[in-house]
Amino acid sequence: MAVGYDEGTVIILPDLDEDLLRECEVETFRSSGPGGQHVNKTESAVRLRHLPSRIVVTSQQERSQHRNKGLCLQ
Repeated sequence: MAVGYDEGTVIILPDLDEDLLRECEVETFRSSGPGGQHVNKTESAVRLRHLPSRIVVTSQQERSQHRNKGLCLQ
């Protein structure tokens, strides 16, 4: 489990699937759309490319890079 902090609240996040992550190329980038100054300054969006299958998944739904990476791995 990973522990993160979001606006003063402690959030427990499940561990990412490390075996699956080893088979992937991960790219981070700045999100577009709503989110204010935060999305303009941080690379919170994640693009995950599974190399064996060539499947590409992108998430910019969350403000956290860790959460977006978790969504991509689901």
